[in-house]
Amino acid sequence: MAVASVPITHGRHGMLRSVAALNGRVFDTDPVIAYMLLSMSQQQRLAYLPTYWTTLIKSALLNRAVITEADD
Repeated sequence: MAVASVPITHGRHGMLRSVAALNGRVFDTDPVIAYMLLSMSQQQRLAYLPTYWTTLIKSALLNRAVITEADD
């Protein structure tokens, strides 16, 4: 059985905005994040998630993290 090759991309600060937006969508119903942001309404929380993820990912990048993306 042949295994399909999936392109792997590594990046840093140039990928910050797209990764933060993706994480905001992926984790928009996550119960732990909803709990941590409990003081916000659902509408406020969903609007805030891109900023939340931008801050977390930027913090990691400032500590030499590398973003790895697999996409086909």
